[in-house]
Amino acid sequence: MTSSNTSNNNSTILPLPQSKRISQSELIYTLRGCSSNLRVDGRTCSDFRPYTLSTTSNTHNSASKKSPLLLLSNGSSRISLPGSTTDIIVSIKNEIVSPKPNNPESGVIEYNVDFFSSHGTTTGGSFGVSKKVEMEYSQILKRLLWSQLSDLDLTISPGKYCWRVCVDVMILAFDGGSTVVDAISVGVHAALNSMVLPRVTVVEKEFGGAGEKDEFLVDGEDNARPEGVKDCPVIVTICVLRGSVKGGGGGKRRVMIVDANWEE
Repeated sequence: MTSSNTSNNNSTILPLPQSKRISQSELIYTLRGCSSNLRVDGRTCSDFRPYTLSTTSNTHNSASKKSPLLLLSNGSSRISLPGSTTDIIVSIKNEIVSPKPNNPESGVIEYNVDFFSSHGTTTGGSFGVSKKVEMEYSQILKRLLWSQLSDLDLTISPGKYCWRVCVDVMILAFDGGSTVVDAISVGVHAALNSMVLPRVTVVEKEFGGAGEKDEFLVDGEDNARPEGVKDCPVIVTICVLRGSVKGGGGGKRRVMIVDANWEE
């Protein structure tokens, strides 16, 4: 009864645990409510839930400077949704690498999605997620976000050195539904916008022997956000509910909603 679509039909639906199955009467109640623009949690079809988003730690904060959420990351965020067990942490780590031969003037961005429940410990739902599903979500982020982040300034020395940005997404808990990609994208956007890169000067070895590598002078006092990081998009999944109400011609009219919960 429920389907989910993003641009290019890239959305993947996670299975609901048995404890989250709903009865036929509950299903009809949910569908009729959406048809009347009044959902089970009181929202309209176009309303989003107010999420909780943090990029700083609540501990060891001072009035002058707040501590980052994850001390060993170059950028991080944590997002949770009210009325659900959804809890997602995004960590960004950077390292200096050589650019790809087919794109020597750009940096490298890699995405990795890891469902905590797939390692045998369940924080939210009781379902298990295979590595194949985790890889699918990583590819979805790459396809939907990379086109907007391809102009991100990650170059250190054109054609020779650049930054590699590793975006690691840890889904600590998720109660089903279709908006996990949306929540991930909000977390990635916040983490990228909290990321700062130091100024790096490359000291090339002019007369070094074979095997000697260039050295890097890192100025930790001159940190800055790379240009273009604000262009990171936020993904919105639109769910289409079929069979919720009969149209004027006797057929079934479709109702579209955003930020669907597990019941929808």
